[in-house]
Amino acid sequence: MKKAGEYGRPRTRFVTNSGVQPWTIEELARQLPEEEYRRVSWREGSRGLQSSTFAAIRIQPAEGHVVRKAPGAPEWLLCEWPAGEASPTKYYLSSLPSDTPLKRLVTLAQLRWRVEIDYQEMKGEVGLDHFEGRTWRGFHHHATLCMVAHGFRALRRALFPPEQDAVDAAQVRRRLQHLLLRRIGHCPLCLRHVGARAPPRGPSRI
Repeated sequence: MKKAGEYGRPRTRFVTNSGVQPWTIEELARQLPEEEYRRVSWREGSRGLQSSTFAAIRIQPAEGHVVRKAPGAPEWLLCEWPAGEASPTKYYLSSLPSDTPLKRLVTLAQLRWRVEIDYQEMKGEVGLDHFEGRTWRGFHHHATLCMVAHGFRALRRALFPPEQDAVDAAQVRRRLQHLLLRRIGHCPLCLRHVGARAPPRGPSRI
C-alpha cells in the first residue's frame, strides 16, 4: 500500500495528525453560538455610553500554514458584531492570560484610539518625528525620551489645582536627555564624553 506523500509533489502546507484544516476568522466567528455574543460597554463618549456585541474564543493562529509552519501558541480572538451588521466587522488577537474576562479584553481593545491620540501628541508636542540619526538603537533612545517627556507632561496636566506656569515640552525632553547622558558619562553611539555641565547640542541623536 502506498504511503501518503511517498510519491508525487511534496506537501506545501502543514497537516496535523488529526487532519484538521485551519478556518478563516470570519468562518469561525459565524460558527460561534449566538449566546456567545454579549453586549459590552467600555467608556463614556461624546455620544453617550460606547457599547457593542462581542464574543471571545481561544484559538491557535495558523498564518504559517501555507509554508508548513505549525500553529502558534493559544491566543484570544475577540470578535465584534455590531447591531444591524450581517457579520462581525472587527477582530482582535490578544496574548492575555486564558482567564481574562470578556470585559477586560474589550476595554483594552478599545484603547487604540487613546494610543493614536498619544502618538499624535508626541509628534506635535515633544518632537517624536525630530530624530535625525540612522540607527534603530538611536531611534529607540529618542522615542523613550519622548515617551517619558509626554508622560511627565500628562501628570503635570492632571494636577489639581492646575499649575500656573506652562511646561515647555522641548525643555523637558532636553533636560531628560542631559540627565541620562550625565548618568552614563558618554554618548552610547559616538562614545563622546559628556561633561557634567555641558548639555548635548543639536537635534536628538541618542
